[in-house]
Amino acid sequence: GEPRIQAAVVTGLGFFLRGQRSLLQHHAVALIFGRSLATTKDANLCLRSLESLKSLLDHFGQEADMEKSNEGKDEGSAEEGHDSKSAALGTMSAVESAQPLAAHSNTVLTHLEPKAIGKC
Repeated sequence: GEPRIQAAVVTGLGFFLRGQRSLLQHHAVALIFGRSLATTKDANLCLRSLESLKSLLDHFGQEADMEKSNEGKDEGSAEEGHDSKSAALGTMSAVESAQPLAAHSNTVLTHLEPKAIGKC
């Protein structure tokens, strides 16, 4: 498709996935990010994909921190006979949700300069 449209799709997908954790497990999401990160023809598309992944990882990191801080509160309410929000909704944790993004780590690393990798 048209490069500008692809870049917009990747950006929008990154935003949309913040509220739809379960969709990160979908094969199409992995395919879209995988292809857009691996492209050598369109630097803008690759940049948008990297930005979207960063945004998603930042978001899920913050969500994981909130889940961790609420963990004790949920246990207290469970003792009173109330289920935790995540158990009641049957949702995955933020960490579990973000795991499919790890599949792209090798491709992301290829975009680093060799000098930057050597400093790690």
